[in-house]
Amino acid sequence: MPKVRQMPKLSTAAGVGIRVDSTSYTWHLACDCRGHEARKVTLRIEEISDGHRTILRLSGRIQSEHLEELMAHIRCHGPAIVLDLEDVALVDVPAVRFLSSCEAEGIELSHCAPYIRK
Repeated sequence: MPKVRQMPKLSTAAGVGIRVDSTSYTWHLACDCRGHEARKVTLRIEEISDGHRTILRLSGRIQSEHLEELMAHIRCHGPAIVLDLEDVALVDVPAVRFLSSCEAEGIELSHCAPYIRK
C-alpha cells in the first residue's frame, strides 16, 4: 500500500508557493539472520506545482505494478504535467510503453534517459 504524506508549502526565490507531495512504494523482505524486515524504496513520486503546471519527479524504479498509481497522479493534474525522470534508475518494458504513450498524449518527459527513449 503506498504511503502518502503532505509536505509543507515551500517558497521559491520569486515568492511563489509550491506544493510538494511524496509517495513511496515499499516492499519487505524477510531477513532471518537479523530477525527483522528490510525495507527498500522502489518508486518515489514527488508532486511539485507552481500553479500553472505540475511536475511529477520520479525516483527509483518504475515497474508495471506502479503504473496504476502513476496514472492516477496524472489524471488528477490534467494535461499540464511534466514527468521528471532524472532520478529514475530502472524501468521495465511495460513502464517504457507507458512513458511512450504519455509522451504521445502530450505529457512532457524531462531528463529522460536515452535507453528509455529508444
